[in-house]
Amino acid sequence: MKNFKHLLKCIGLALLLLTTSHVKSQETNTSEEITIRELPKRIKKPKRNCRIASVDDFVTTSFNMYHKVYVYDSLKLAGTEIPVELENELVSRIHIEADSLYELAPSMIEEIVENPSLKSIRALGNLRKAQKALNYTTHTSAFYIRENPDFVENPKN
Repeated sequence: MKNFKHLLKCIGLALLLLTTSHVKSQETNTSEEITIRELPKRIKKPKRNCRIASVDDFVTTSFNMYHKVYVYDSLKLAGTEIPVELENELVSRIHIEADSLYELAPSMIEEIVENPSLKSIRALGNLRKAQKALNYTTHTSAFYIRENPDFVENPKN
């Protein structure tokens, strides 16, 4: 149950960061801060499904979001200019996937509790990997939101 609470906190944080409509920019008194980031090693999607439908859907959706943010991050770190249309499409797709994660969470917990077998053990392992992917997604999204807060407030410009 402790893992579920931690996972739900991560999901809530991901949904909060990804679906926010207003981000306050913070001004600092120091000169420009330079942030040096490296692209972390890619997290691999679980090889086997746990055969609990909602958990498998949750893990798949989490890794779809992770893949999109990872590719965006790798392009940004390489210094590639990304067209505004593609950024808008990325943001809209992540909003849709974050909403679907939010809808899957309650049924996922119920199904895991109902299946106290090897399926639930595999489900927890898969959810741990999805948790790592969501952590990366939220941290990276927060970094780019802080970098450009106007983009989140009005992404259609």
